[in-house]
Amino acid sequence: GTVGIGMGMGLGGGSGTLYRSGGGVRARGWHGRSSEEESASTQMIITASGPDRPGIVSALTKAVLDARGNVEESRMARLGGDFSVMMLVSFADSSPAETEAFSAAVDVIPGLSVSVRPTRAQRRDESDPSRLLQRRIFLHGPDFPGMGHQITSYLSSEGINIETLNTDTQRAPFGDEDLFTMDLVIEIGPEHSMARFKRSMDKLKHKLGVDIEISDPEGSAV
Repeated sequence: GTVGIGMGMGLGGGSGTLYRSGGGVRARGWHGRSSEEESASTQMIITASGPDRPGIVSALTKAVLDARGNVEESRMARLGGDFSVMMLVSFADSSPAETEAFSAAVDVIPGLSVSVRPTRAQRRDESDPSRLLQRRIFLHGPDFPGMGHQITSYLSSEGINIETLNTDTQRAPFGDEDLFTMDLVIEIGPEHSMARFKRSMDKLKHKLGVDIEISDPEGSAV
């Protein structure tokens, strides 16, 4: 099944801009708020899952709209027979009572298990020369147990953070084996050597018998 497919949507009564990152489409700034207004707002992470059916997204986004909230980013996917949702929602104009009413409203949507928790906005200084470098890794090859662990274990051992990750398994067009794909965006700090990282990825590629492509987040080869 597919893991972590992103889906951005214009919600909360405004219009916005979609942009692609790491295999997922993100939605940001649907009310056109300034960075100061966004940083002052209350932000919450909503995760929800349950048996797939029409109307799940509509019910969730209505609760956001009723509480005068704004969907900043979202990820949604059908996994097996279930539908899973992750949302970053901001409440810049909402009262505490409206925020509490929102939590209560999403908790009673039929068939959904919902979690709501606060989070903090993370903003990077784009003028900082030591800021993290983003790279996209796309892996595809024969599926076998532990492939995802091999890649993520290496990244963890090097202190490299995963920003987004999507995986999928599909039947090969010829033969009976399954094909596995992993599409991820990582953050590499200035202390890491890009040349050494590429060599390590090349070794993993040969060890696993898969293809690994490294590019910038927009897909241009590096």
